[in-house]
Amino acid sequence: MPLKSPESRESPDGPTPADTSHLADEVALAVAPVTTPVATKMRSDVSRLQLFLRQIRTGYLMTGLTLLAGTTIVGTAIPLLADFSDWYMHLAMYLTLLCFVLLYVRAHLLRFRILEVIWFLLSAGLLAFFSWILIDLIPGRLDVLSNRIGPGGLVGPDVALRPAAPLLWLPAVLLWLQVAWLVLHFVLVGRARHRRPAAPGPVDPARPIADTSGDDSG
Repeated sequence: MPLKSPESRESPDGPTPADTSHLADEVALAVAPVTTPVATKMRSDVSRLQLFLRQIRTGYLMTGLTLLAGTTIVGTAIPLLADFSDWYMHLAMYLTLLCFVLLYVRAHLLRFRILEVIWFLLSAGLLAFFSWILIDLIPGRLDVLSNRIGPGGLVGPDVALRPAAPLLWLPAVLLWLQVAWLVLHFVLVGRARHRRPAAPGPVDPARPIADTSGDDSG
């Protein structure tokens, strides 16, 4: 039986630190072509997000987004405290509205006129529609109520008459204020921004959002 050379003979104590370092170097070289584009894309996305947040930090845009965030908190807390069985659907609807408004804001900042019109119509329509739904939910009606106190103690889900929820008028009115903000922004700020010629200069494809933090972006 041929004897193994000292270099090829396995160490009884396992791999040496040199072997571990060599293996780590090989793994790093193998995954570098995959991880490098991902890391570059993540840095680019983070930079674009930071630029977007700088553009909406002040002015008319921040006012509207703050109003919508406050409406989301109030509009979710009221159904939750009023024993609505589908309070989580209200939260999902507010988050959907927030996404649509953010898409409108993004199109406005990028000066994508057609997309801006589309997202404006969709956002305003959804805001008005959900406000109408909230007004329709104000009167008492049969609903599946849970954690109610019955003769035998705490009972599970039960079909019963849900009391009226007049506090829903508050998020309903706030949603219409959001519609008014959206219309004013689209008609006044949006038209003035699109009349203003864009600043000349080369376009950097790596940064599609122009840094307009110094001017009045609305």
